Amino acid sequence: MKDQTRLIHTIGSPDKETGSMVAPIHLSTIFAMQKPSSHGGFQYGRIRNPTRQILEDTLAHLHNANHAAVFSSGSAAMTAILATLKRGDNVACHDVVYEGTLRLLKRVFEKFGVTVRFTDFKQRTVVPNIFLAKTKLVWIESPTNPLLDLLDIAHIANLAHRQGALLVVDNTFATPVLQQPLALGADIVVESLTKGINGHSDAIGGVVVTNNSSFFSSIVFLQHTMGAILSPFDSFLILRGIKTLPIRIKQQQENAKRIATWLQSQAVIRTVHFPGLNSPSEIQLLNRQMLGPGSLISFNLRLDKIKPSAFLSKLKLISIAHSLGGPETLIQQPTTMMDLSFTIEQERRFEINDGFFRLSIGLEDLCDIISDLQQALAPGKKI
Repeated sequence: MKDQTRLIHTIGSPDKETGSMVAPIHLSTIFAMQKPSSHGGFQYGRIRNPTRQILEDTLAHLHNANHAAVFSSGSAAMTAILATLKRGDNVACHDVVYEGTLRLLKRVFEKFGVTVRFTDFKQRTVVPNIFLAKTKLVWIESPTNPLLDLLDIAHIANLAHRQGALLVVDNTFATPVLQQPLALGADIVVESLTKGINGHSDAIGGVVVTNNSSFFSSIVFLQHTMGAILSPFDSFLILRGIKTLPIRIKQQQENAKRIATWLQSQAVIRTVHFPGLNSPSEIQLLNRQMLGPGSLISFNLRLDKIKPSAFLSKLKLISIAHSLGGPETLIQQPTTMMDLSFTIEQERRFEINDGFFRLSIGLEDLCDIISDLQQALAPGKKI
């Protein structure tokens, strides 16, 4: 069954008892038993909920995985993964990661004795001493945030497994519609459901997906013990959003391809970052592990031609806002809106300054998005 069909006809639809085509929202926090400890799978809402279970089953099917557990946010899902570690364990991490991942690793888990080493996993030859005897997890994103670099998941999975480590892939930017990390050798997938999967900018959530039953038992224990569960209503909203995921991703991606190419032709743009746009080798990797480049674009302004503040002030349709993957086109200025992990050398190499921006392309008409960018990028005048 194809993804689009599978997501329209989700697990539990139609409802066996009522015939409802939409999964019901089970708000009850308690479930009656015939006798003590004789529950039929549900006993207390923090431990398990029918609406949440439908979402978890749907996400597991979408990833072609055996297990999925949803959380109150993507950060909560990442926290659960890292909480499986103990003092002295090590995480080998790509040197450019989401700011929230960096905060968790450096400002939370290092205090508990978990160590982290950063390296450039984009290089085919990783420095041998990046791995320690107690390296338990290798953590990457692909595409990366905010540079949108692609990392070779299958290659890095082999590196991790040779060291006896598990590979975690943050698949938020791609979603399972465009990339299936487990099929490429990854052990664990983490995603923010807030972004493309929900797709409507109105619910926050996260998910951990795996085929490793032993690891998943630890995640389920942490899910109901730490209590960072996804509410029934948010589970319902994400189930609603997920029905249109493939269609939304297709349209947003088509818009993004056209806009990335258009940006490259603009005299006030120095560099455009978009998967497969600038490198033949990256195109090969894109074709090997993804079904498309996604809907995010990063770019650098030529600061000698236009001021970042002037560009931002003239945008009319595109909103300055956090997050991504919703129906509206959003822009972020990472230097002021993100807690970036770049070194001074990386900032120089990638031109990470106030003229660096990340665009999340929405579902508006392509001509309207380009028109707004065009008039905002015009130096000293409006078109």
